[in-house]
Amino acid sequence: MREADRKPGPYPYYGASGVVDHVDRYLFEGLHLLIAEDGENLRTRQTPVAFLADGQFWVNNHAHIVTGNERADTRFLCYALAVTEIGGYLTGSAMPKLTQRAMNAIEVPLPPIDTQRAIAETLSSLDDKIEQNRRTGAKLEGLARAVFKAWFVDFEPVKAKAAGATAFPGMPPETFAALPTRLTDYPLGPVPQGWEVKTAGELASFILGGDWGKDTPTEETPDPAHCIRGADIPDLWANGLGKMPVRYLKRGSLQKRSLRAGDIAVEISGGSPTQSTGRPVLVTDALLAELPHPLVCSNFCRIFRPKQHHTNFTYFLFRWMYDAEQFLQYENGTTGIKNFAFTKFCEVHQVVMPHGSLLASFDVWIEPLMRAMAHAGSESRRLATLRDYLLPRLLSGRVRVTGVDDRLPAETAS
Repeated sequence: MREADRKPGPYPYYGASGVVDHVDRYLFEGLHLLIAEDGENLRTRQTPVAFLADGQFWVNNHAHIVTGNERADTRFLCYALAVTEIGGYLTGSAMPKLTQRAMNAIEVPLPPIDTQRAIAETLSSLDDKIEQNRRTGAKLEGLARAVFKAWFVDFEPVKAKAAGATAFPGMPPETFAALPTRLTDYPLGPVPQGWEVKTAGELASFILGGDWGKDTPTEETPDPAHCIRGADIPDLWANGLGKMPVRYLKRGSLQKRSLRAGDIAVEISGGSPTQSTGRPVLVTDALLAELPHPLVCSNFCRIFRPKQHHTNFTYFLFRWMYDAEQFLQYENGTTGIKNFAFTKFCEVHQVVMPHGSLLASFDVWIEPLMRAMAHAGSESRRLATLRDYLLPRLLSGRVRVTGVDDRLPAETAS
């Protein structure tokens, strides 16, 4: 389906690395294995090269569509490919490609079909819980973002009070009582009376560029650190850990550039024709606790350290601005590599700041959601570690799924 022919709809539209759109028609139905046909990810494997699609969906011409036969379980094939080295099957130097002929030649372990199904069932039970946690986290963050937008973008509580309401859902009575009763005109639009208008930079106590560091330690750069890149942000948004590489920095640079809980890392270079720069990610205690080394930004990101009591407000403001494409006006560069003029944004972009009691109420409201999201993410990472430990051992037979015979029909088990 050409991009010009795609119309928005409910059906997932898959490419080489997952869902890239939703369209009004579907081409396939039921459980299928999709295997990337081309793309640099075939070499780097930053995301899975084989993944399952179920239900009703469309697939573009950048993925092979596979189903198992009487000898192979479709889900098992997906797990088997996850630990199979495919580099020798790829062609193309500038753009790796996995042809259908090469894909058909890939060798994977193939135990009896009942064992395959038992292995797939064991591993998919872990993946199902991870997916459930991801959806829970997404719903919780969606709720948090909706409350932020209602309170600080659409000013719904202020408008409700101006219309005569005596309370607003979810807002403490004393906070609602302290709200203004009218909006005043301002060059950037109507603003609640008494609220301040500041530049984005005035929300920060500290702003600093990232540092990529060195790939290997030297006498000059001996200290290891995990490095957030733009490519890690989607996984971090989903309460994952990404694949943040370890880089080595000078000791003084590491002390200066290490991210703290409450810092916001903002992507300022990268993007694509369909994705703008400016993706922000909030650094949490839970994230830092799971990393063996300090955390820094790559040189494609900036550290934005909000002032005290401004952390949650600033992070959700940046998330709203990114989703609302507010950052596009500060982009420059080519269509291949976009840059976010972050310094200019901080100097000139105006934001509306509420009074402190409303910020405090937002923090109280949001903290249980943030803790629940962190818990879901931490549990998912533990489950993923267990899955990744079991996967090669189950496929090699070093670990066996017990009770396989109990799942088989009587004539097969005998």
